[in-house]
Amino acid sequence: TNRGASTHRSRRARASTASTAINRATMILRVRTKAGTWRIEVAGPQTRVADAKVAIEKDKSVQAGAQILSADPAGEKICADGATLADCGLGQNGAMCYLTVGDAVALPPPRASAQHEGVKGAGRVKIGADGNIVSTEYDDYCSNKGFRPGQAALGDIKKSWTLTDFLLMDDEYNFKIKRQEKAHCAAVSLDTDACVAFQGYCQQLGWRQQRVGFLYGTFEEDGSARVEAIYEPPQEGRDRGFELLEDERAEQVEALAALLGLRRVGWIVACPPREDGFVLSGDEVVAAALEQLEAAQGVEETPFVTVRVTVNEAGEANFEAYQVSLQCMSMVAEGALAGDPEDLASCVVHETFTAIVEGKGAKAVNTNFFLCNVPVKQHASALYRARFPKEHRMIPQTRDDLKDGLSKARSSTGNLVDALGDFGLLLFLMSFPQIFDHAGFMPAVCACVVDRTLPLDEGYGLILYSFSGLDF
Repeated sequence: TNRGASTHRSRRARASTASTAINRATMILRVRTKAGTWRIEVAGPQTRVADAKVAIEKDKSVQAGAQILSADPAGEKICADGATLADCGLGQNGAMCYLTVGDAVALPPPRASAQHEGVKGAGRVKIGADGNIVSTEYDDYCSNKGFRPGQAALGDIKKSWTLTDFLLMDDEYNFKIKRQEKAHCAAVSLDTDACVAFQGYCQQLGWRQQRVGFLYGTFEEDGSARVEAIYEPPQEGRDRGFELLEDERAEQVEALAALLGLRRVGWIVACPPREDGFVLSGDEVVAAALEQLEAAQGVEETPFVTVRVTVNEAGEANFEAYQVSLQCMSMVAEGALAGDPEDLASCVVHETFTAIVEGKGAKAVNTNFFLCNVPVKQHASALYRARFPKEHRMIPQTRDDLKDGLSKARSSTGNLVDALGDFGLLLFLMSFPQIFDHAGFMPAVCACVVDRTLPLDEGYGLILYSFSGLDF
């Protein structure tokens, strides 16, 4: 694990040093992945795809050499490293590209040498039996002559090798799979209200499809995570998989969390009942690794947690928590792992790499080798509730929902802040920035939610009542 982490950091440092400087305020490139959509700042339409990959690596800790970017969801319009974003039809601010991790290699060889200029993709020329000169495509050449599949031949990397040099380089592609004894998250405490709201919707769907949520809360001094709210992004769930869609409100969610002193501490995935021993799928493990990489800003320890909820034979919801190992994070960052479509409980290993499981080479690894258990606790939040209808569900939110919540708070306690202490309700208010401005109204309201000794300004209460249709 330490070897994998240090290797990843050294490669990332080399890639960052070699990259051109990026103007962080010029253009946003949206990158769709299995873990959701990322927003990456690049210099502009003339940014080379290779530099965009370096920017992704810097922000998301996914090795540039392990990335394949395409301009279409099917992955047919591959973006060449030497092309500009404009060349690929991605020159507009907010353009969407699609990222596949795991089908690239860590040391991409030169596509052609100077002596072979004019022969596209040629790695060698040879004389055929008839005496004619024959060019060999570099990919075909590498598949036969490379020191590993997809890699350059040793002589193309450097002219002279010692056995030590070769073993050191080859070892970068070997992973001896070993279980991590202990998670780096001491425990996760889940708010009861938030869990009931999340599992209740899964129950309405009959537990027939997967559902994902992002966990917002705090990291505690003892190394645990405390979850106060669950945000459900736009998504399409299936019985064995899910797809996170473009979330136009992602920045508002993060802004709201910051106003409340919260941060993203994990994610939760609901799934239909599974066979014994099948905990997380390969795709879910890869997604968990990507989330931990982002939270830790690399292959580092983090309390970021993955929560799985499903239903047992008695119809009761069971919550379990896990982390993926540092070795798993390193392998995903290197592009060595991907979900296995033939065995959902496994990750396939990219052919460039070697996984050694219990002393034997393996083309796929059971996901349980990468999982560490995290103890689950429960608490009733003193500040937050989860009664307001959630976004991105079958029934849309309305002002009547706000009216109902404010009315109940007024009749029960007479304190509007009791209703406003709801992440979903506050996010609903942020949908109307012309009325509930993000510079004055929202910070003031959030301050009252966090510190209940602060009174809510009477003018803000009047705005809320008027907007929802209640008499003040």
